[in-house]
Amino acid sequence: MSHVTLEPMLFVKMIAEGNTIVIGDTLEIDRVCRVNLNFSQEDCMAMDDGNHSDVQVKDFKKGSFLIKII
Repeated sequence: MSHVTLEPMLFVKMIAEGNTIVIGDTLEIDRVCRVNLNFSQEDCMAMDDGNHSDVQVKDFKKGSFLIKII
């Protein structure tokens, strides 16, 4: 165990950071969709199929605006 190099530890750290970013973005989009835009949970979950570009754009614009405020 004393011969562990730095690269495996950096790999694990990068994987963890990547997962954190994706999960954080997903939670933020879900919050904006359900709380700020007042869509139902089913509508917000259905937006991930890619067939609701008009709602996705509105959700993205509202989310970007809220992130700039914070």
